[in-house]
Amino acid sequence: MLDNRNVNEESMQGIILMNLYSDDGLASIDNSALWDKFMLDFKKAFDVVEKDPDYFLGCAIEWDQETGVIKLDASKYLREVISKFDMVGLTQPLYQLQQA
Repeated sequence: MLDNRNVNEESMQGIILMNLYSDDGLASIDNSALWDKFMLDFKKAFDVVEKDPDYFLGCAIEWDQETGVIKLDASKYLREVISKFDMVGLTQPLYQLQQA
């Protein structure tokens, strides 16, 4: 987290909350100018591709611009896991647990 709330220059005040996992990242900002300055410095050290977020850690990101609500949808990831373990169409457990 970059906390620039106490900087004298008003245009550079703000917070950047960045979540990184391996080669995937997601950031929340409250000041676009601060983000632009941060990314200029960041790109000097790292090879970075910026784009609007659509997925993070297997979850689809859905943003309702009217309400400002952000939702994470893990259904695609869950379908991939179910398929990987050959469980597509399975409606009952493979093994019945004995009651104690």
